[in-house]
Parts: sequence; C-alpha cells; structure tokens
Amino acid sequence: MKSKCPLYVYVDGTISGDFDDRDTVFMKEMAARGYVAVTADYDDASMGYIDGCQGFERKSQKIFDDSTVGSVLHQLCQDDNNAFGHRNDVPVDCNKGVAVNGYSQGSHVTALAGNFSPLVTAGLYWGNGNRGKLCAMKYPACSMCGSMDVPCMNSNQIELPKEKRRYINGDKDSYFGACENWFGRNNRNNVIDQLQAISGMTCPYSQNNCFSPNPNQAGYYVAIGETHDFMDVTPGSFFMNIYNPW
Repeated sequence: MKSKCPLYVYVDGTISGDFDDRDTVFMKEMAARGYVAVTADYDDASMGYIDGCQGFERKSQKIFDDSTVGSVLHQLCQDDNNAFGHRNDVPVDCNKGVAVNGYSQGSHVTALAGNFSPLVTAGLYWGNGNRGKLCAMKYPACSMCGSMDVPCMNSNQIELPKEKRRYINGDKDSYFGACENWFGRNNRNNVIDQLQAISGMTCPYSQNNCFSPNPNQAGYYVAIGETHDFMDVTPGSFFMNIYNPW
C-alpha cells in the first residue's frame, strides 16, 4: 500500500496559467517536500475581478468546499466511493494537512479556502491585497487607474487563523498599494498598509519581514524592488534563492 501524503493546492493568477508553466515548478517543489501537489483550473479571466468578493467566494467554494461534489477537495479528500477515480491513483490523506498557495487572483481565491473547508491547514499568498488598483500605466507612473475594494481579504474575514497564513508582496506592487496616493504615505507604506490589514500582523514600516515568533512564522514579507509579478522561477533568480527569509 502506498504511503499517503498531505495535499498542496496551487491556484494561479489571472490568465497566468495560459502563458507560463510556473505552476509546474511550484508543484514539483512541493512534491519533493512530501506533498501530493495539484493545481486547479478555474475561471481566471480578468473580468472576474468585476464581481469582487462575491466572485472570489464563488470560485473558492467550487475548488475548496469539500462538501460540494466535484470540488477539488471533495474529489481528493472526501470521495469515499471513488466516483471520480482518484482514490487508487492519488496517495493523499487530507487529514495530514491541506496547504493552499495562490498568486494574484488565485491568491484571493485561496485566501478564502479555509472559509469553505476545515481541512485547510496552511496558506501562502503572493500578490494579495484588500484594495485593487488597475492602472493603464503601472508604477511609478500610476495613471488612468480604477479601484476595487476587496474587504473579504481582511484578516477578520478569513477563517484560517492568522498563525497559519503568510503573505508576500513586492514593494512596487502596482495592483495592491504602490499606486495608491494617500496623503502622508509613500508607495512602500501603502503596500504595507494592505499587508497588515490582510495578515492581521503589525510591525514598523521599516521592517520587511513581519513574522510571528511561533514556529509557523506566519505574517507578511515585503520583497524590496519587486513588482506584483515577482515569481521568477529561473534558477538563481531572486525568487528561487533558497536563502530568502521566507
């Protein structure tokens, strides 16, 4: 009998999966760490942002609600009758843990995963925020921008305890903070304002890593000089450096 493993679910950003294979890199990395690693296909069109929290909640439920027949977690964790045919091929035991990871729109979708299943035990979120900004000219020009509030990303709206969540954003993230123009705030501080709101952690603005002292080291990290899309999986890149503090 195969030894069963915890589950890792990655959800990519807006149409990102159509143009790159980074999700494959992430899944291989997690498989090497002893997880059954999968990614979820979903409606990732940019127009999905128009629905805001309602849209993110709907997408998250379709993937992560383990009581919904056909969801990813139901197929892999709750399909006792093997209706979807995974039981004999996928050596997963969701009771050992379900780690979720997402980028941009996928980060918003995965942040809500714990709201739909108690099986979710940890979350890593890249490029997340509670106030989105879509600009024709990105940072530093930041012109012709439209805004969208995403209050369901606030820490007090997330069921997964903050001690189980970690967020990473670039300090030049045009979508979540760097293109805000709040009086008395510079661009970096605007990014941190959002990270503090969604993580539930507070540290001085001068501090890049705001991790809790518990073994999980939950909290947030500000990647200096990086934009919204900072996950360069090229060997030797900033993102792939094993010595990064995250």
